[in-house]
Amino acid sequence: MFPFHGYWRKTYFSENALLVNQATTSFEIESPAPAYMVHNRALDEVESALRGLGLTTEVQTFKYKKTPGGELYEGRNVHGIVHAPRSDHVEAIVVCTSLRTARGEPNDNGVALLTAFAEFAIRQNYWAKDVIILVTDSGEAGVEHWLKSYHGEQAEGTTTLKKRSGIIQAALGIELPPVVQEGSQEGGYESLGTYYLSNTGQLPNLDYVNVVTAVIKAQVAGSDVCLHIPFLKYKIDALTIGARPQPDLRGDDFNTDIIVIG
Repeated sequence: MFPFHGYWRKTYFSENALLVNQATTSFEIESPAPAYMVHNRALDEVESALRGLGLTTEVQTFKYKKTPGGELYEGRNVHGIVHAPRSDHVEAIVVCTSLRTARGEPNDNGVALLTAFAEFAIRQNYWAKDVIILVTDSGEAGVEHWLKSYHGEQAEGTTTLKKRSGIIQAALGIELPPVVQEGSQEGGYESLGTYYLSNTGQLPNLDYVNVVTAVIKAQVAGSDVCLHIPFLKYKIDALTIGARPQPDLRGDDFNTDIIVIG
């Protein structure tokens, strides 16, 4: 009976404190992201850049298997903490990205944007939560190992995190595939999408999805392969922002593994 009009309500905000019109968006296209654009940037360079901005940084190493009984891989995470000057550091928000997207493409644009956001965040003297900038070279596996260590779950082959903030209230993943393909001219992104599904059926709070979608003017879509998934296992509201390059810059169908619902 729910699909019929009259038995369901359209998307809405149930918490007035989250209404996006009550805030001013100040981190926009004029951001210094291009200045941080480096192709195939190594994690050591990312850590150096974050530390140079004044963040408290740490490098984590870990070992993992992509499949049970499969080959053992080594991975690394780098995180930097922006300490909010007006808080007691008991709550934090994580913004994360990986050196490669879930589709295996270089995520140089995502790393550059995240570094630029770190520069922006450290200048904000009125924020009430710490911001943790997380970059991994192993996608979901890297985020999952980092979260386990952050919550005191020590896994074999994983170094212990010594630099933490407070309880993670929300997380946001960023994946920006290349906009330039070999033999083509430079272009841009056709659209943005917010991906919120997990492979276990867990979902973030609807208000969080609505706020992010409204702020970045994106489509709401479902994908069970993204950086936000490990956070949902810890009951942390999380989603991933992904971009779709202009059609003439890709030879495949970008939307084959995404179910667009809005």
